[in-house]
Amino acid sequence: MAKILIIDDDHNICKVLSDILRLKGYICIIAHTAREAIEEIEKNNVDIAVIDIKLPDNSGIEVLKKIKKSFLKQRPLSSLPMPHFLQPLRP
Repeated sequence: MAKILIIDDDHNICKVLSDILRLKGYICIIAHTAREAIEEIEKNNVDIAVIDIKLPDNSGIEVLKKIKKSFLKQRPLSSLPMPHFLQPLRP
């Protein structure tokens, strides 16, 4: 199953997202800062990252740039604005 990194400084959002995703069978890792996110990506083989734009120590966009530059060699990268993430998926 896919390993998902949830990056958000709001602990409640992280908990809700991880609870929902774990019920669906995903493995979730949580980071509350940009620094923690980079550390987790270095330690874990993450398949998907859900990144908040406003983090306490850096922007989510900068985290995404670091992920893309440093850790994605041959893996595809796509981004999806959060409002679309919250929309129901059609079967």
